[in-house]
Amino acid sequence: MTRGYYRDGVLYCLIVVNSSLTAGNSQIDLLTNRTYLLLARGPSGESNIRRHEDRESSALPVDLADNSIVGQNDISLLKKIHGSLMITAWLLASSVGMLFPRYMKNTWVGQRWMGKDRWFLVHQGLMSLCWLLTCTGFVVIFIDLRGWVSLSIAQEPHPLIGCITTGLAFIQPFMAFVRPLPSSPNRVVFNWAHRCVGYSAHLLAIVCIFLAVDMEAAQLPAETYWILGVHVITYVLVHCWLSVMMYKNQKSDASSQEPLPSDETGSVIRKSCVGAYSLCAVACAVAVIIFIAFA
Repeated sequence: MTRGYYRDGVLYCLIVVNSSLTAGNSQIDLLTNRTYLLLARGPSGESNIRRHEDRESSALPVDLADNSIVGQNDISLLKKIHGSLMITAWLLASSVGMLFPRYMKNTWVGQRWMGKDRWFLVHQGLMSLCWLLTCTGFVVIFIDLRGWVSLSIAQEPHPLIGCITTGLAFIQPFMAFVRPLPSSPNRVVFNWAHRCVGYSAHLLAIVCIFLAVDMEAAQLPAETYWILGVHVITYVLVHCWLSVMMYKNQKSDASSQEPLPSDETGSVIRKSCVGAYSLCAVACAVAVIIFIAFA
């Protein structure tokens, strides 16, 4: 006897079976013996259920009398690749790369690589890596899910926020490609647009990562929140510290009549601060990727 209904992208089913089953010459009491459940996943709609191609088993034997969520046996390799790519892109490449255009422009003054300022090449390299990893991770998860999976936004906001984040990240290099010259009056407009899109993408990406920890498909331990929390707190503190230094330097430069030195005051401290944060970002990213790998 079965009964079910479809609501907000979720199919609910009620299945009634006998409390005991015969397996060979033995009787199995389903109310006292835990057993593995066979799971299947596939497309469905309001009026029909189509063939389910993806088949898994529950991670552990379950108590059929217990109303609890049953998870799959393990996370697919593509999901682990998706998570690892996104962690590397946003916890490491983006968070470090976004510090350079704001705080490191007056560091390494006069020292150029391939005809470009060092701070710009580091920023460009890290953000290009973030773009590449994000786009790759976006494609990977769609391959794993075989297209868009319809879910209620209130129930699972991670996919929608992830798509918005990827869209914002995707347009960034194209915006940079058409940026006006430094002497152009439109350069200020570009700078603000480029900055707003970049920070919005980064903020949404971090929110998306936090939301992913609690997803059943991720199966990540609660300690992941602590690692992400350390990363966010460190990131905010570094921004605050470097902002205070930048404000003091701007105030000092405005009152000074002497020509500026090759490097702005405090360049060694800035380099040390960014370097220490980079090591912290690497440590946090590696720790989360290890959790993903062994989930």
